[in-house]
Amino acid sequence: MSGPAIDKLRQSKRAASSYVAKPVCAAPAGASKAPASKAGASRCLASVLAPATATHGVPALAGPSEPPPAGYTAKEFRAAYQLPATGGKGRTVAVVAYGGYPRLEADLAQYRAATGLPSCTTKSGCLTIVGQDGGEPPPPTTDEEEGWQLEQALDVQAVSATCPDCKILVVQSSAPYDKDLGMANQEAAKRGAYVINNSFGRDEDVDDPATATTFVPKGVPLVASTGDYGHGTSFPSTVPSVIGAGGTRLLESPGTQRGWRDDVWAYGGGGCSAIQPKPAWEKDPLCLHGKASAVDVSADGDPGSGAAVYFEQGLGGEPGGWYVVGGTSLSSPLTAGMIALHGKPVTSASIWARSSHNLDVSTGGTNGWCAPARECKAVKGYDGATGWGVIRP
Repeated sequence: MSGPAIDKLRQSKRAASSYVAKPVCAAPAGASKAPASKAGASRCLASVLAPATATHGVPALAGPSEPPPAGYTAKEFRAAYQLPATGGKGRTVAVVAYGGYPRLEADLAQYRAATGLPSCTTKSGCLTIVGQDGGEPPPPTTDEEEGWQLEQALDVQAVSATCPDCKILVVQSSAPYDKDLGMANQEAAKRGAYVINNSFGRDEDVDDPATATTFVPKGVPLVASTGDYGHGTSFPSTVPSVIGAGGTRLLESPGTQRGWRDDVWAYGGGGCSAIQPKPAWEKDPLCLHGKASAVDVSADGDPGSGAAVYFEQGLGGEPGGWYVVGGTSLSSPLTAGMIALHGKPVTSASIWARSSHNLDVSTGGTNGWCAPARECKAVKGYDGATGWGVIRP
């Protein structure tokens, strides 16, 4: 792998110069490289950097008492995406995910303190954590499912990076199935979320149009990860009313007007749905046979240019601390935070109508093989890999 996070790690940890990206949520039984089928569970879509020599668990890249050794924080994301210094006060970003995470508030406090952000606690009302029915949170996930806790750490910390003034509502489902996750989405809407984040996905299913009627709340923007397996689609990002967030590689670009650039991330999901009908607002003829596009917008997702995330529990029995995490599980909460920060009504339809406002992504190769090439290759304007680029409502 390569990328700015890798370069920093190689400089600081010369003995471990080779790194790989590992999915934090293991594939369910019977699944291939893609998320589980509808009969199984949704899978979180985060990947963590780990030394290639690690054979058991994933060790933290820096300990609890150390600063983040690599990975972007609020400072870099706000500069790269030209975000205003303030905004979002009074608006709530909801994070929906599976399972309990007892250290969520403590880990978020450590992250925000270390990165210079104001505190966000349950006592102050900035942070709320509930179960899928609005009651008590569910029990912690098992050791085999601990990746969902790191997923939640990534979500709330990425939202903090792009919208530090926002309130954060975490709705934890009791199981990673459509019924439970959909109930959690509806609870988030009931509690007044300005925007909802879903950093997970599964294979498409012929029943998805019917499932979406109860899974996706009406009247609240829902942002969903498009997948981490290259060209291909994932529910719920394929639902026409959902804002699908694809993945990019975020790099500094000295000498340019912006000072940063987003390239296509080779493993970001995208393309055209095989199930969902094309909505009237999708005027681009890319997706044939009357099918919908999976990607509306995009943001940083490559673990090699990933986010610094604090997670004290650790993975696989290894000591915890600071990790570098990517995947479209990063691009989705970054996007949700930016929607709340800007405070302008956003839907999939409005993104297509105001596409010229966005930061276009037109470089970086492809996320797989496809025909026509624009379905998986970044070009000027709309493409199936990065949509309309980084959102600027």
